[in-house]
Amino acid sequence: HSIPTEEADMSKSALIVVDIQNDYFPGGKWPLVGADAAADNAAKIIQATRDSNGLVVHIRHEFTREDAPFFTPNSEG
Repeated sequence: HSIPTEEADMSKSALIVVDIQNDYFPGGKWPLVGADAAADNAAKIIQATRDSNGLVVHIRHEFTREDAPFFTPNSEG
């Protein structure tokens, strides 16, 4: 899909990126189908936002329990 960043007023916009985390990729604790393609698409819109001097906010999920199934504390997940 084409993302019309030239139409967005980046001075009043922010891109919020949620849960693009290692545990969702091959070798992670909770791999998802299509994670690599999703990350490639996210990288494109992140770069377009940065090129337009836009704000990029990354939200990372982390469980607080050590026995969590994924996104464990102090992990690369």
